[in-house]
Amino acid sequence: LDQGAVNNTYWAGEGRYPDIIAQPAMVSLTQDTQGILVSGFEGPTVLLSTDFKQVIWSVDQGAAEAALVTKDRIFLGGSDGALTALDATGAVLWSWDSETESTLNVPVLDQGGLWVSSTGGTLYLIDPDSGDLLWSFKSKYVLSGFQGAPVLIQDSNGETELILLSNKAQIYRFRVVLD
Repeated sequence: LDQGAVNNTYWAGEGRYPDIIAQPAMVSLTQDTQGILVSGFEGPTVLLSTDFKQVIWSVDQGAAEAALVTKDRIFLGGSDGALTALDATGAVLWSWDSETESTLNVPVLDQGGLWVSSTGGTLYLIDPDSGDLLWSFKSKYVLSGFQGAPVLIQDSNGETELILLSNKAQIYRFRVVLD
């Protein structure tokens, strides 16, 4: 390709806000389920073949952030405040509703569960198998939502800490203690 050249356009919206697409994700859950996952803000979320010639499956959920793809599941933080677990066929395994209209950011998985933050300023810990809420923290600043995925780090003692950045330029630091 020449510098700046576009090979082909495979997805084109009308250029309005609902047509914003979340960061694409490569999905390779099974030999038959390999493709590129894309989401419109208001939906749908679509798994396209790697040659972009066919839609493998589609679900009616939008996203503003990339999905978390693991070896056997896709976790999609929705633009409507819902977190959904999908299998390789796109079937919904469970869906959890944050009961807010805030967009959920990219989920992060660790031994404690599935961490997901919201643009409304809440951090949630969700059971990745059932979709049950295990824990939550709400920022005391009403206008201070969270940006992007939480970052998990381990200190020299093997303790896990979670770092989050708010829209008000505040950094939150949590020590993760699992029972």
